[in-house]
Amino acid sequence: MRMLGVIFIVAFCVIQFPAAADEVLIGCESSRNSDILACLEKKRVLADKALNYEYKSAMARLNGENQIDLRNVQRKWIHFRDKFCLSVRKENGMGAEAGLEYSRCLYRITLDRKLEVQQLASVLSDEKFYSSIIALGRIGIERAQLIEKLAALDNDVIEWREYVAAHCDFMSALSGENAKACNARLNFNRSYQ
Repeated sequence: MRMLGVIFIVAFCVIQFPAAADEVLIGCESSRNSDILACLEKKRVLADKALNYEYKSAMARLNGENQIDLRNVQRKWIHFRDKFCLSVRKENGMGAEAGLEYSRCLYRITLDRKLEVQQLASVLSDEKFYSSIIALGRIGIERAQLIEKLAALDNDVIEWREYVAAHCDFMSALSGENAKACNARLNFNRSYQ
C-alpha cells in the first residue's frame, strides 16, 4: 500500500506539472544545433534579466540583515548553478549536444530560481506545492509523510545541499517556514535532475 502511495504521488506530479525537456525548446524549433543554441541563449539571457529584476525587487523590500542573507543565498545558488550545469555539459561530452544541454540547464535553473525569489514575500504563494499537498491529503496521504519523502530526496550534488540549507535557513528567519517543508518544496519545484 505504501509503494502504491509513492507511485501515485509521482504519477500525480508528472501529470499535474509536466517538466518535459522539450518544453524548454518551445520557440527554438530548428534542424540546426547552432540555431537552437542561439535561441536557448536568448531565452537564458531573458530569464537571467527576469531573475535579476526579481532579486533587486526582493532586496529593496528587505532590511539590511536580510539583504546580506539573501545575497549569501544567491551566491550559493550561483555556485550550485555553475557547478551543476558544468557537470551536465561534461556528462554530454564535448559535441554540439553538450552545448545544448548546458544552455538548457542554465535556462531551467535560472527560471526555477526566479520563481523562488518571487516567492520570498510569502512562502504560501507557492500554490503548486501547497495545492498538491492538500490534494494528496484528500486521498489519505499525510502531509508530514509527503514532506518527509520529498525532503529526503537524495541529491549527491554538495552545492545543491549547501544552497538548500542556506535558502531554507533564510526562509525560516524571514517567514518562519519549517526547514524540512522548505527542503521538500525546493525538491518538488526543481525542473531538473
